[in-house]
Amino acid sequence: MTNAYILWNYRRIVRLGQAKDKLRSGHWAFYESVIQALLVEPLAEPPARPRPTYRPTYKVLPPARLTRPIEVHKRVRRTVTNCYFCKYLEGLKKKAQEAQITFNMPNLQSSCYTKYSCSHCSIALCINCFDKFHYYII
Repeated sequence: MTNAYILWNYRRIVRLGQAKDKLRSGHWAFYESVIQALLVEPLAEPPARPRPTYRPTYKVLPPARLTRPIEVHKRVRRTVTNCYFCKYLEGLKKKAQEAQITFNMPNLQSSCYTKYSCSHCSIALCINCFDKFHYYII
C-alpha cells in the first residue's frame, strides 16, 4: 500500500502542477479513493469461456480411423491413459449383457491402460488394439 500511496501522491502533485491544494491528509484521501474504487460495481464483462475439456464417451468410433492408406496411422508415445478401443468394446459388452444379446467380440488381452496413441486419429490405443481399431467394421 505504501508504494501505491507514493505513486498516487506523485500523480496528484503532477496533475496540480504549481497550484496549491487544500488537502490536509493525503493518506486519508488515498484510502478513501481506494475504498471508493473497491465499492464500484465492475463493468459487466462477458463471462470467460471455460476451457473445453474433452472426455471421450467411448460410444462411437471416430471416422478418421478408416482413413487410407493405413500408413498414415503411426503409433506414437503419449501420457498413460485409457485405451479408447478397449473402453469402446467394454461398453458394447455391457450393452449386450443388458439386452441379453451375443455378438462376435474381438479377443483382447489388455489392461485398458496405454502410453501410445495414433498420430493421425489422436486416439489413445494400446498395442493390442492398434491394428484392430483401424480395421474393425461394425
